[in-house]
Amino acid sequence: MVDFKSKVIYQGTGSRTNFGPIPFDVISQADIKLEINDVIIERDDATYPWAPDSLSNPTAVVITGSAPPLGSQVIVFRDTPRDNIYKTFTNEPLNAEDLNNSFKQILFIEQEGYDDYLEAEGLFEGAGNAPLPGEGQEDDFFLVSEGGLWQIRSPAFVLDTLGLGIDNNATFNTVKSASVSATEVSSVSATIENATISNVSGGLVIYDDGQDYTKIKNLSNNPFIIGTTQQGSIVFKPGNEEVFRIQPRIFDNAGLLHNYGDTLPNYLDQTEFGQYNKVALALSGSGKVVAANTTKGWGTVSGTAATGTIGLTPETYGVSSVTRINTGQYRLFLNTDVFAKPDVTRLIINVNLYEIPAGAYTIGVNGRSGALGRFDVYVFSDTLGTAAADADFQFQLF
Repeated sequence: MVDFKSKVIYQGTGSRTNFGPIPFDVISQADIKLEINDVIIERDDATYPWAPDSLSNPTAVVITGSAPPLGSQVIVFRDTPRDNIYKTFTNEPLNAEDLNNSFKQILFIEQEGYDDYLEAEGLFEGAGNAPLPGEGQEDDFFLVSEGGLWQIRSPAFVLDTLGLGIDNNATFNTVKSASVSATEVSSVSATIENATISNVSGGLVIYDDGQDYTKIKNLSNNPFIIGTTQQGSIVFKPGNEEVFRIQPRIFDNAGLLHNYGDTLPNYLDQTEFGQYNKVALALSGSGKVVAANTTKGWGTVSGTAATGTIGLTPETYGVSSVTRINTGQYRLFLNTDVFAKPDVTRLIINVNLYEIPAGAYTIGVNGRSGALGRFDVYVFSDTLGTAAADADFQFQLF
């Protein structure tokens, strides 16, 4: 503890209002000052009004307002005026008190300055002298305190000290970088120009940030795989409405592209930020995918001559059942898990005989029903279409 000559430090208790004794002399009680938690307190302060306990011989400072809080630092100190000398003497007889106060002023100002120096020295005590960089340390090295002394350390050492080393975990609210290459990136918000990531855990949000388009691009020669666990699904959800999901193979059950019985449209209606947008779908395949260059359904109708055995081959797709209406008249019902009924009017069906029978057979489509989701196929044994006949046939839906 430094033995100051012009100040004394107390700790607030939450109830103490008398701070004394004052271990220093003053020329005037106006030279006594009060400081609480590094703030100079005026005598008429609204919270801590105070005054010396005596005007002629002050020995303590008494606060008449609120007591300084528990743990606060209360400093009573002397601040002797140093702008002018105490008194200018003439040839008249000397006054002992004036002469003594003149010398006290010089002594008190020296004590107060030295106390301030000691206090400042105490703040840096034990910090040690900052070393100069050695050979090979001229650039990009840092000062780190160890054991109260300054040490020169490499950037890798400083990163590890800050918890940013290769074996440490760091959490950032925002990460912005031109390039990030890591085995794992985890953040609440990130803007990344180029990222090499082996594992992403949690939500991954990709947005265009004002560009004309948003893309995920495979720069390697290997396949780009979006995979899930056995229990997970890949869900396509523009806005807040789920359009379809891809369910992976789970044990012995085959994977499934599921869109709840609705055929995918050519575009999706989406309203975002108060604007109406048409989100295009560029997909290929069959089944629930609507694309002009793909087959939507196919199959063979067999056993047409016998009403009880008429049916579809196991390889049939897109048609759920077939009914023999009459001789040479068959009704194909579309599978509503593949097609929505109203979409029948948008499809084209192509039919042909499974085998070429003897004679001049003809086959065609008599009609369709979008509301009922069906096609009616007719077979005739003559070119004029007047003699109905049973015959197996194939169909293809576009």
